[in-house]
Amino acid sequence: DKFGHLYDGKTGDKLGKLSNKKKERHNGTIYGACFTPDSANVLTCSSDKSSKLWDASSGALVSTFPVSSGRGRQVADRACTYL
Repeated sequence: DKFGHLYDGKTGDKLGKLSNKKKERHNGTIYGACFTPDSANVLTCSSDKSSKLWDASSGALVSTFPVSSGRGRQVADRACTYL
């Protein structure tokens, strides 16, 4: 469904969904995700050539970054393969 879903790593229970808004979801398959060290945010990478930063507790979209091999406020495509 191109939405990110959060699950408890120990129990497997579903904890929530990253946004319920279709305009905020990824337009491609999510192939990588990781939590920030403080577990406050989740970064997802998608085949739609974007990375999205989400608030882990509310599921709200914080920011969207294009995936590119260029410089600036972009996420390098090769970095997403390590998620």
